[in-house]
Amino acid sequence: MDKWHKEAIDRAVSERDFARLADLIRNINLSPEARDYLAKMVLGLLTGEIAPPKHRPKKQKTEWEAKDIAKDVVRLHRYRPEWAKLTAAVEKVAQDRGCSPSKVWGALKDHRLLAILGYEKSEYDAMADAAYEAAWESAEASLREQHGEREFTDEQVHAEIEEQRRAWEDFDP
Repeated sequence: MDKWHKEAIDRAVSERDFARLADLIRNINLSPEARDYLAKMVLGLLTGEIAPPKHRPKKQKTEWEAKDIAKDVVRLHRYRPEWAKLTAAVEKVAQDRGCSPSKVWGALKDHRLLAILGYEKSEYDAMADAAYEAAWESAEASLREQHGEREFTDEQVHAEIEEQRRAWEDFDP
């Protein structure tokens, strides 16, 4: 019998995924051994010879959810003065998401550095954009003073930015 089909059948039984079992029954491309194994499993479940797991399997914890939880805590803790205490921010996120504080602490433990780095990167990107815009506007203003009111090409503005940068490097207060 195909190992993949046996694992799929066993997984469907252990996860109580009876819809998956039904899909496997509908699959006519199963080998005779796989169909026989599937029939035995279904018959065993229906007659009670094979008991399904006593409880539902744990819900799969997704990494994205944990990362989002960590980002929420870091955002509250860093940018909202009323949530300056980390414990208060954790409790607020747990309340908002409808989960336990221990889940939030676990997510924060696993993904705090990633969340902090994400916010620091976005802050750096915003500062870099602002600096680039300021340099662009300064270069355009300088070109207008030199050549009058007209449009300048990107190459001309970039050249002026580079010239202003070199001038600042030579400046020694």
